[in-house]
Amino acid sequence: MKKLTIHAFCLLAFSGLLSAQERTVAVLNGENIKKSEIDRKLWLNYSNRAIQEVVDEKLLLQEAARAGVKAEKKEVDERIAAVVSNFKDKADFLKALKAVGLTEKDYARTIENQILINNAVLRIKKLAVTEADAKAFYENNKAQFKMPESARLRQIFVKSRQEADDAYLAIQAGASFEKLAELKSGDENVRRNKGDLGYISRGMLLPEIEKAVFSLKAGEITAPIQTGNGGFTIIKAEELKPAQDLGFEAVKENLRLNILNQLLTEKKTELLNELKAKARLEMK
Repeated sequence: MKKLTIHAFCLLAFSGLLSAQERTVAVLNGENIKKSEIDRKLWLNYSNRAIQEVVDEKLLLQEAARAGVKAEKKEVDERIAAVVSNFKDKADFLKALKAVGLTEKDYARTIENQILINNAVLRIKKLAVTEADAKAFYENNKAQFKMPESARLRQIFVKSRQEADDAYLAIQAGASFEKLAELKSGDENVRRNKGDLGYISRGMLLPEIEKAVFSLKAGEITAPIQTGNGGFTIIKAEELKPAQDLGFEAVKENLRLNILNQLLTEKKTELLNELKAKARLEMK
C-alpha cells in the first residue's frame, strides 16, 4: 500500500477531479470552456481547504483518543443550550440546522469534537492559567481595563427635516420622547424599541454625533442631526456613566479564561504541526 504525505494526498484528490467528464459548458469566441475547468476553479477555492480541515480535525481527535480525554455530556448540553438561547425557540434552531443539512445529532457531535480537541491540547501541552498569571497580565496592561465614558441613549429617526423639526418642537412643548420614537420613527427597529439604543461608549459614534451626545446632561436632547443615510435623528441622553477603571476582582475570571483561550489557540496549532510532521495517509 502506497504511503502518502497529507500534501500529496490533496494533490492526488485534485487530479481525480480533473478526470471529470469533459463536457462543454460555454463557447467563447469559438473556444470551448470545459466543465473540468470550472471544477478546477471550485476545487482550488474551496475543496482543498475543506479536505485539509477534515484531516486536521481527525489528527487532533486521534490524539485526543490516545490521550484518553473525554467530553462530558453535561458540557456538550450546556454549549448547545447556549447556542439555542440565541434563537426564538428550539424549533427555530432545528430549522436553521436543517437549512445547512445538519441534524441535532450532527451538531452535538461537532460540539463534542471541539471539546475533545480542546481537552486534548490542555492535557498534552499542560496548559493552565492561575490567578497569579491573570494578575500579572492585568498589572502590565492596565490601560486595557478602563471603561470609557458611556451614555444610555434613545433616538427618534425620521426621513425629512420637517418631520425632525416637528418632533423637536413637540418634545420642547412636553411631548413624550419615548412615545414619539415609537410612533414617528421611520425605522422599524427604532419604533419597536421605542428608540432605546442601550449604552453607547465614547468612540462608537460618528464624531459629529458623538460631540453633540456627550455634551448633553442626563435628560437633555440634541437638536435634529442629519445622518449619513439622508435621514434625521434626535437623540436623548437618558443616563450618563463616567469613565472608570475596572478592578482586578471584576475581570479576573474572564481575563483568566481569555488568556487560556489564547494559549489554547497557539498550542493547538503547535500540536497540529507536530502531528502533521509524523502523519501519513493511505490511498486505497
